[in-house]
Amino acid sequence: MIACWFYKKLIAHNLDELPARARAHLETCANCRRHYDSEADIARRLATRAEAERLPASPFLHARIMASLDRSPRETEDNRNRGRLGWAVALGATCLLLLGIFVRWDQASPASPAIHSAAEASSTTALSPLAVRLPPVPQFREWTEKLDEPLETEMQLVVSDARTAMNSLVESLLPDTVRSVLFEPTEN
Repeated sequence: MIACWFYKKLIAHNLDELPARARAHLETCANCRRHYDSEADIARRLATRAEAERLPASPFLHARIMASLDRSPRETEDNRNRGRLGWAVALGATCLLLLGIFVRWDQASPASPAIHSAAEASSTTALSPLAVRLPPVPQFREWTEKLDEPLETEMQLVVSDARTAMNSLVESLLPDTVRSVLFEPTEN
């Protein structure tokens, strides 16, 4: 009885190719033979019905599947590694560029005598290799305003485009009666 339970599980999972010991058991056990016949009959009926229900595959799906089969896993791994290498190189180049800018900025800006004497006095103490001097407040304020101008202009354009798109959607989607109730002109 326990052996039959085991063979029924084996039949259910390996209906197409039964192991030799399962085929030998089917010859001696009528109960398991009936179970095998019913499982095989269900599988046959499902297969014939599935063939009648089959839809043709989309040509785009077929092309995508074939393209993915043409690409080997090694190629996709190489592409992934190239992307990581590209980001690493870009990050390194950016760091070097920033370092160069800070060094040039440090060399180009004249230091006040008080800063030189303080630096000479504390030459024994550890100084930051990237000591950054900020520009004077008025110049810094001027730079931020100049940087903000294009951003403000772009933001105004985005808001204007969004307003136009919303008005267009309201006009095309809402009936006139609903629109007149929801958007009554207000008197100032």
